[in-house]
Amino acid sequence: MRYAFAATFAAAFAAGSTAAAQPGTPGLVRERFTAQLGDGFVTEAEYVRPAQATQALPAVLLLHGASPADLDFTIVRGDGDTSRVLRDIAEALAGAGIASVRYHKRWVTGPSAFDMQGYFRTDLHGLLADARTMLDSLRTRHGVDRSRLFVWGWSEGSTLAAQFAAHDTVAGVIAHGPVVRPFHETLGGQFARVGVPYLLRFAAADSTLDLEAITRAERGSGGMLARSHAMLMLDPMALQRGERRLNSLMDADSSGRIHVTREGQALYERFYADGPMLGMYASARALPVWRWMADSARAPVLVLHGEEDANIAVGDAWAFASQVQGNALFTVRIYPGLGHSLGQSEDPISDDFRRIDAAPLADAARWIHRQVPRGAP
Repeated sequence: MRYAFAATFAAAFAAGSTAAAQPGTPGLVRERFTAQLGDGFVTEAEYVRPAQATQALPAVLLLHGASPADLDFTIVRGDGDTSRVLRDIAEALAGAGIASVRYHKRWVTGPSAFDMQGYFRTDLHGLLADARTMLDSLRTRHGVDRSRLFVWGWSEGSTLAAQFAAHDTVAGVIAHGPVVRPFHETLGGQFARVGVPYLLRFAAADSTLDLEAITRAERGSGGMLARSHAMLMLDPMALQRGERRLNSLMDADSSGRIHVTREGQALYERFYADGPMLGMYASARALPVWRWMADSARAPVLVLHGEEDANIAVGDAWAFASQVQGNALFTVRIYPGLGHSLGQSEDPISDDFRRIDAAPLADAARWIHRQVPRGAP
């Protein structure tokens, strides 16, 4: 979930409304278009389809995870490698005979380019309204079979997808790394599960970190979420001025050291307590998570989850699989060796949002083609 801390978005798409085969992706056609979302924001979107389709195609609306994400969900990692999770999904689906639409979130104009004040005024209900606007747009694209429309929601986007499964006429929903427990539980547990064991690698014998140790943790071999927990121990206002100081909220005794659990974890869990500080993820403002929506599903649901997911614990996926056992609408796939992006990962601490693996993409394409048409022809 909190990708904004660690990810720097790069490689923007050019604007336009043209359709053309793209270099490097033979056999695909891309159509750029714009659509008006909430608050009057005009977003850029892209429709991708196979070039040689001879019949109407099943089509998928792709929904982002958390953060002010561009239409590709571009992530540049410390090793210089770049993943574009939603674009990779779109291209893989097109190669399997399935069309898709993806778009910049409201207030986002490209990788790293967004209106911060506007974005943080938006909540999940607003993002759901935007997704419905984009589903309506998908229905109108050339070559789409309107009786075979699907929604693919990743992480935060899975809570939007749950609403489509319950309330909208779609042929199916794919929940990728879905939010199963309430957001405050999911987010609040990340530090203990990923941050603490990672930071202790750099801590002194008394489990404390000084500024030098925090710097080593920031630059260490952990994945994006793990390294972001090191960044949280720095003063954000000082960082904006180009200075590096300990976060005084964590170094409450001004000792020049932060105890990983007694100070770091304690503050983190207070910050993520359910309430106004949690913003759009507070229970009073959030959409229901999958734990509460499973019984409301009216469309088939495919759950894709990586065993080494840093952001959503695999235990949540196993618990959900038990919850929906016997419900024919649900298919749950849990992949060893894959992380939150469904890219390769050795463990949750090293989960670095790598490029999505071929196995879940192939499973998703096969599942889509097996689903019964539903809704308007």
